[in-house]
Amino acid sequence: MVARKAALKRLLRRVGKPGVRFTEHFEEQGELLFKKLEAMQVEGMVCKRKDSAYAFTRSRLWLKVKTWQAGVRCKNESRTGSD
Repeated sequence: MVARKAALKRLLRRVGKPGVRFTEHFEEQGELLFKKLEAMQVEGMVCKRKDSAYAFTRSRLWLKVKTWQAGVRCKNESRTGSD
């Protein structure tokens, strides 16, 4: 993931598409970040393992967490809410 994000950052710097923004990754304080996203009324975030390989399908290692999902925990990639 780290290498892919570095390549994406370079590409976006060169291309510069309006409405597309690079976001740094956060390795800690996921719950605090989630609360800030809720306050900003954004859709959510993606939680994933730093060492995970890219997958073309859904994976337990890459979890899309929407701000309206109650009871979701990124730290251990477990879900207690509903989709």
